[in-house]
Amino acid sequence: MANPVFHEGALPRRKQPALPIEEHDSALLVQNVGIHNTVPPNLADGDVALPQLDDLGNLKVVIGDPTQAIQISFTPIEEVNKSYEGTLTTGISPLILDFFADTGRNALDGWITCDGIGSMLVEFSRDGVTYGDPWTMKAGENTQLRNFDVSRIRLTWVADTDYRIVMI
Repeated sequence: MANPVFHEGALPRRKQPALPIEEHDSALLVQNVGIHNTVPPNLADGDVALPQLDDLGNLKVVIGDPTQAIQISFTPIEEVNKSYEGTLTTGISPLILDFFADTGRNALDGWITCDGIGSMLVEFSRDGVTYGDPWTMKAGENTQLRNFDVSRIRLTWVADTDYRIVMI
């Protein structure tokens, strides 16, 4: 990667403490950051251009060739959530919560909380048939479901406990 070349006096001096900040002073925070020899980034030396962020949270990054910009877009989930709450007891275990049957799609985000004083085993399924390995959620624990792609959740009793689940 090309190293920046700095010449004496090329960087602006910071204001002395207690001097007022003027309108143009904010440019000093980013001036000369990420500029490599004032030439566009290229694949040959591995330069990386400054990332750009728009008002919607979309991120654009150039690594190497400027014509090969990578854009990471923030797309809000346009669906409403589905929530499940209750008490898990030995009589209703295992409890299967079928988000796909309730909404017609898999959940992409959400969370699960073990609210009671007991514990429970939790398993996820993406296809509604095959479940991953179970893990124990203990009292007060919370797990995010972001990017899990959940069709069903299976809760298995360990000790009586309350649960709350929100999936989007």
